[in-house]
Amino acid sequence: MPKAGGEEAGRSVGVDACTLSGYGTGVPKYVGPVLQGLCLQFPQVHFILYSYTDIHFPDLPNVTKRCSPQGRIRGDLWRNTRLPSMVQRDRVDAFWGPDGMLPIWGLHNIRTVLTVHDLAHHFVPDTQSWKMNLRRALLQRLSVRRANRNIAVSATTSRDMGTQYGRLADYVVFPTCEAQFQRLPREDISVARRELDLPQRFWLCVSTLEPRKNFVTLISAYEACLARGLDLPTLVLVGGDGWKNSAIADRVQAAISRGFVRRLGFVEDRLLPAIYALCEAFLMPSRYEGFGIPILEAQLCGAPVIHGSHGSMVEASGGLGFAVDTDQQSIERCLERLHSGEVPLACRLPSDTSIQSLAAAVAKMATALDLPQS
Repeated sequence: MPKAGGEEAGRSVGVDACTLSGYGTGVPKYVGPVLQGLCLQFPQVHFILYSYTDIHFPDLPNVTKRCSPQGRIRGDLWRNTRLPSMVQRDRVDAFWGPDGMLPIWGLHNIRTVLTVHDLAHHFVPDTQSWKMNLRRALLQRLSVRRANRNIAVSATTSRDMGTQYGRLADYVVFPTCEAQFQRLPREDISVARRELDLPQRFWLCVSTLEPRKNFVTLISAYEACLARGLDLPTLVLVGGDGWKNSAIADRVQAAISRGFVRRLGFVEDRLLPAIYALCEAFLMPSRYEGFGIPILEAQLCGAPVIHGSHGSMVEASGGLGFAVDTDQQSIERCLERLHSGEVPLACRLPSDTSIQSLAAAVAKMATALDLPQS
């Protein structure tokens, strides 16, 4: 029997593709490569991507993009009204919710797979709006319990799911990095330094400007160290604007005015490897992360990493980063030790077998979705 729209019957997978509507950071940076890997490895499978806005994903022969007309119905309302009817019309065999949410109805007799990235609403609720915390607390918990298979982006997140939701992840599928995140030839690094006019010495942060990333505390610690006469390198910030960030932006702007911070804003991935390679150290003292993809990117490009003490970031660094508590006093002590050369700095190498390859991530996803193995 032909499927809706005249498509021939066959294995089909629906995907909530709302995360693929913007530039590639965080969740999109995780979802995009894995989804593309699935599409390329399983050309006989029809992947149908659903969203309420434009989908930024390659036009592949076995991919159909279904976008609802632009309007007021967005987010969770769209996910629980329009999306189920779209999925039912296409009669998909499996459905992937890559951002911790599934529709609360309409997916009966469809194999459902859910990826959970973090439990920020539980660990750092003050860094998000009460609406975001409420929807995650209710809808993500319900989605985890109803999914046929759950995936976590780190073993720490899986344990947190077990504690908070009463169900561990069935699979841990770590984020992967694009091949460009590697040690670069000297000439490529020099080109990036000139293009971005980077200082000779700098420490680096790559993150969206939002409360969980702990920018205000880091800048306050930086100021305290400078006031004691420490000659710290310039702090270079890379990343776009996030949410609840007006106070953060004010502190960043004040630090820029004083000359010890430089903000580059959003930078294309093609330039990031060189920026990582040029920095003396990469700083990510986040209060909480589900994984922390920039940690792995930085290490693969040759940058030693200082990160927050939550277990997921320790996983992301392969245990080779320097974990720091995220209060101002602890960060100050870390900056002092980093400045004096007392912090043991190391990097993971691309040959590290604990780094999950894209092929391994795709294989786990394929098993979760019950795709035919060759």
